[in-house]
Amino acid sequence: MIDPVSTALSISGVAGAIPDVVKDQVKSVVSDFIKDKIVTRWSKYRADQFLSAFVDEVNREADVRTQSADLNDMLREIGEKAERTSSLFDAYRRVALSASKTVGPQVIGLLVARILLEDREATFEEEQIFDAAEALNDREFTSFLSWMEYARAHESYADALSAWSTDEAGHNPASILVSGMVGPAHGSDTLDLEGLLPGANFNLYRDVGPFAVKLTNCGLMEESAQPRGLPRDPKGANYYLLVTFACERLYQMASRSIADAH
Repeated sequence: MIDPVSTALSISGVAGAIPDVVKDQVKSVVSDFIKDKIVTRWSKYRADQFLSAFVDEVNREADVRTQSADLNDMLREIGEKAERTSSLFDAYRRVALSASKTVGPQVIGLLVARILLEDREATFEEEQIFDAAEALNDREFTSFLSWMEYARAHESYADALSAWSTDEAGHNPASILVSGMVGPAHGSDTLDLEGLLPGANFNLYRDVGPFAVKLTNCGLMEESAQPRGLPRDPKGANYYLLVTFACERLYQMASRSIADAH
């Protein structure tokens, strides 16, 4: 049997055009290739990362409780509750659409396992974490983890961690200074905080990273600007990122997934 792609190329070289019937054959070959070698391959890879993290979390919880791990019992209980099967389906859907091949699916697996083990619905914060795990790619996760090492060394972050450890629902975010060089907006003689951000020299995507933009869109970070109030530069402003407890949780799970991989 003649390969449709080779046929199309030979005809194109002679006649300068590809007949519609050959075009259809070529599209079919390419479609099968993309489906079998790309979509199926990487969907399976993501699913494997998700399932490995999910099973590891269930087994780890069983070890903590000094009980034998019985995944079958847990799955049987999940199957009897429509809202739990819905949660698992939603998690699996996120994995399939995840920009990340490894870390994102693992974070989703860890988090959904925790939710199902505790037999509850995801909180609003956890939905934000799911959104972030789906949105960030692996390179952005690496940048995020590196930046968080800097942020967690900040004094205000240490204070926030202490507060979060006693009241996880408190959520006063850690305020991290990311720029002290921002001047007044649009050359104005007065500092207008509302008008500062669009006209400032600071750029979240460029100066912190694409991950920060995505995490801000997911609600895990928030941008803020405050007047510097210095006599020599009264019109300047400091630019901050407010890091939430949900962002800290994402950091912990992403760090764990990478550590487990090694």
